[in-house]
Amino acid sequence: MKFDHERLTMYVGIAGRDEFPSCPLAYKQFTVTEKLIVPKIKPDIEKVIKVMAAVHIHDAKIISSPYDSKILVNGHIKQIIMYTAKKLDQPVHTFHSSASFCEMIILPSDICLSHIKVESFLEDMHIFHETARKVHICKVVCLVVTEEEKCCS
Repeated sequence: MKFDHERLTMYVGIAGRDEFPSCPLAYKQFTVTEKLIVPKIKPDIEKVIKVMAAVHIHDAKIISSPYDSKILVNGHIKQIIMYTAKKLDQPVHTFHSSASFCEMIILPSDICLSHIKVESFLEDMHIFHETARKVHICKVVCLVVTEEEKCCS
């Protein structure tokens, strides 16, 4: 969990340093950015107070080429944005969205491809309140490839 003291926004779902595997075979970091519009049935945003997100992997497919082996990973990031409404009584509202991704991780040539797994971690995120109806959210994701049964043997 991260807290932006300047904007008083709480971020839930960010992995702690101790949650990452200690000796990955390979990894890939990338960003996913989105511009989100508040659904028409919801009121305008006064202030975003919390963003909750989770990364989900749908599929990890090994691809072998004449030059190397790689894993093609596709998945999505679900997020819920909680905010106070731009109304006198400032009620709290939420809306959600989902962002898809497809990324490739190049693998070292000396690993056994039949005994690997891919895990996903949310490294960081930040939301920018652009207008009363629009936010821009940026998430940093890390995909980590490890051995299935044991690590660093």
